[in-house]
Amino acid sequence: MATTMKYCCALSIAILMVLTAGCVIISNRLDAPKEFEEVPLLMTEDNSEVTVADTLTIMTWNIGYAGMGKEADFFMDGGTQYRPTSKDLLYKNLDGIASHLVQADVDIMLLQEVAKTSWLTRQTNILDALQRLLPDYHWTYSDDLRTRWIPWPLRIRIGNATATRFLPKGAETRALPLEKHFTLGIFRKQYRMHIIRIEPDWVIVNVHLSAFDSAQDSTREEQLRSVLDFAQAEYGKGNKVIVGGDWNLKLIETDFPHATDEEHLFWIRTLPLWARPEGWQWVTDDAVPSVRTAHQPYEVAENYTLVIDGFLVSPNIELVSVSTDNLHFSFSDHHPVTMVVRSKRNSNEP
Repeated sequence: MATTMKYCCALSIAILMVLTAGCVIISNRLDAPKEFEEVPLLMTEDNSEVTVADTLTIMTWNIGYAGMGKEADFFMDGGTQYRPTSKDLLYKNLDGIASHLVQADVDIMLLQEVAKTSWLTRQTNILDALQRLLPDYHWTYSDDLRTRWIPWPLRIRIGNATATRFLPKGAETRALPLEKHFTLGIFRKQYRMHIIRIEPDWVIVNVHLSAFDSAQDSTREEQLRSVLDFAQAEYGKGNKVIVGGDWNLKLIETDFPHATDEEHLFWIRTLPLWARPEGWQWVTDDAVPSVRTAHQPYEVAENYTLVIDGFLVSPNIELVSVSTDNLHFSFSDHHPVTMVVRSKRNSNEP
């Protein structure tokens, strides 16, 4: 009897695993991103009016779903971890991220790898926590990776969130080229530009390009071309355009000390020369790295570090300042980058 019960239990678990895997595969293969999709504002009751902005302070930060603090490695980078090893570590990271965002006091936050309640975050809703701690912002969110039809303990929802003090006059997403392969043969991220529009003529784009495409399929370069095409088209309409985020491309040459073997640098590629449109400006801080390799937990001067987070701004925008906050990768494998810009005085219309 006991043997029969064990057999039935094992069979039930096996069937559940097969069904779960099947649901993941089907949902990821059929759920292609829409070319264009309006995104609702995620906000509490608010009667604020649209405010015209002339100067903006903008931060971009890949927060690593509050699971990629200095103690973490990641299996895709050559490590062993798939998610935070404990809830205590996740809460430590989340507290640090939230505290820094509150103190930063910026107009707009472009955040990547923001997760909802998920297996990845040990059933913690990162987006909801940030919204509650930063109630004075208008939030938009869109998934880049979502498992559908999966039992709740295994669900994953992760994407980009944009928070702004100025009430947007519109928010939308636009699809980017997808990777040619499926991670683990199952998952494929649905890459998008996450866009908000602010009076009078600002177009703010939040991006997170591919990191693990092969050199042969060059997905991130295809995505970059799509982003540049959109940005230049919006500039051609007379708009002021800012694209910020995690580009997963080396934006500037740096030489920070490290002891990382070449095999762990496989994902790193340099921003192509063709991606520098005349008059446009790539805004980065070369004094502080914005990302570390995640093949092992962070150790100063051991992990390779570089700059892949920053902004692209159109010719009708003037840069005031840019800086990267050196948090020693305590709460994420990325650092926040903040810039101040303003409308260019007496600029010629495109």
